[in-house]
Amino acid sequence: MRKCLVLMLGVVLLAGIFSGIVVAISNDNDDLSIQSGETTYYIYGYKFWHSEQEKLNGWTIYLEKWNEDLEKWELIDSTVTETYKSEDGVYLFKDLEAGKYRITEEVKPGWYLVRTWPETVDGAHIVELNHPSVGPYSFCNDKLPSTDPLTPGYWKTHSRYGPAPYDHTWATVGEDTIFFLSDQTYYEVLWTEPAGGNAYYILAHAYIAARLNINNGVIMPAEVQSAFDAATILFNTYTPSDVGSWRGSQGARSDFISLAEILDDFNNGREISSMTETAEADEPEPAAAGSEEGDSEENWFEDIGSKDNDNSAPGWVQDVVNKDRGNSGKRWFE
Repeated sequence: MRKCLVLMLGVVLLAGIFSGIVVAISNDNDDLSIQSGETTYYIYGYKFWHSEQEKLNGWTIYLEKWNEDLEKWELIDSTVTETYKSEDGVYLFKDLEAGKYRITEEVKPGWYLVRTWPETVDGAHIVELNHPSVGPYSFCNDKLPSTDPLTPGYWKTHSRYGPAPYDHTWATVGEDTIFFLSDQTYYEVLWTEPAGGNAYYILAHAYIAARLNINNGVIMPAEVQSAFDAATILFNTYTPSDVGSWRGSQGARSDFISLAEILDDFNNGREISSMTETAEADEPEPAAAGSEEGDSEENWFEDIGSKDNDNSAPGWVQDVVNKDRGNSGKRWFE
């Protein structure tokens, strides 16, 4: 946090020089110039990478304005941080009218907000724009620690509905977001058993876990990404009842099952089935039916408590900081 604070203080000191005057952008030469008597206002700020002490380009910043009549925030603009006059990580909203504004940043998978400057409670800057130029309103982020993938069993129990401690990766998807054509939320789909062998839910469970794992910073191999993209197309095409009516190899049921196997291997940290070479003739025979990994009724809980936490993160991303979650797979019951 100290690294980010030093960077931000330097920016604030420079900004203080221009207090009370108008900072405008010339459309002709894109130079920063000082003007007076203008009636339009400007908001600017920076995006910082905390641990690397750098400013980041390519990060989307959103601007909302308070609608007095409707009594709600309305998105009026967005921009991407970029290099301006040899300085990285700059964003600027110009030609604004006086009023009340809110500035937020995009939620990027694998990143978390360390702090804002000036400090805010919920990561959103509220600005009463009534003088020519204000700022900087900045965001300081860092990458989540690298982690292993986690199973559907972990994700279904670590939403805001419990029973396990909340994993904030869920905020990047939203438990109550409708899952494609299912008329169910992500949370509801994840808790729906695939009755009668409904391949829709078999794939959906693996898909949701894979998406949350990606958002949690897990690197997805190309083979898995292809399977994930193919599954997305299927979910945009079929409903649970469509798939539930299929038996055996009817319809696209075999596609649902094969893609679920690939994503399930990814979520469990296993070698991807379709990437495994054909076994040599002299290899041992496979174990008897019922002994393969995944058949155990306890395997559902595997890895449920193995996620690491970054103690440098603010409270809203600290899942169970300083609490031993262990690797037993059942610690969330304790």
